[in-house]
Amino acid sequence: MNETANAAATISPSVEAPFPWEDESLGMLQRFWRTSIGIFTAPWKTFARMPVSGGYVKPLIYALIGGAVFTIAQMVVSFISFLGTFTSTMAAASVSDGDISLGLLVLAWAGIVLAVLLFFLAFIFFYIASCVIWLVVGSGISHICLMLFGAVRHDYEATFRAWAYAGGLAQIFAVVPCIGWLVAMTWGAVIQIVALKETHRTDYWRVICAYLLPVLLCCGCFGAGLTAFGITSASGGDFSEIFERIRNAIE
Repeated sequence: MNETANAAATISPSVEAPFPWEDESLGMLQRFWRTSIGIFTAPWKTFARMPVSGGYVKPLIYALIGGAVFTIAQMVVSFISFLGTFTSTMAAASVSDGDISLGLLVLAWAGIVLAVLLFFLAFIFFYIASCVIWLVVGSGISHICLMLFGAVRHDYEATFRAWAYAGGLAQIFAVVPCIGWLVAMTWGAVIQIVALKETHRTDYWRVICAYLLPVLLCCGCFGAGLTAFGITSASGGDFSEIFERIRNAIE
């Protein structure tokens, strides 16, 4: 009887389900869908299950896919708009100028297709490079700010993983026309704060302060630059007068 009870206690799962994106038993589309839905509907539960270690490749791939959805959607819309404008222009030109031959139109279309392919290849390279730089630099600054407020419970890898998973979903929101960028900024910030809080098992106020610190520093630097520009413009660009005022103020 005791053995049966012990077996039942062992079978009853006390461990939470694995993080969907890193669950190898699922297909890629299923992993991406479950992870994105989990982050969107219940980010605190999803990031509480996120492993704080396990490498950089998997979260990086998720971030790349999320960003690619938004960027490719933008490219498709821009390309369709360009094709419409180009077609109408060529049609109007062929009506007004009867000497435009079919061969010239085919040559123009072939040139456009080749240019699009070359642009797409260049875009893939620069997109991956920019995404990696953004994640490494952004998560590095975030990790340092978390350290300043005593919110770090794990190493840099955990912060990178939280940044990648939160940022990957935020970029998907930008696909929505008109208000997509606003949703991506606001809800993306919320998701990132929740991700860092659950990853490092710390307090919300520490994470919020660490999140706002770079923003406040950037705003301060921007304000100081505008002030310096205004003073310079008021003095007619004479820096010697400005330095003289500063020296007199110090003395």
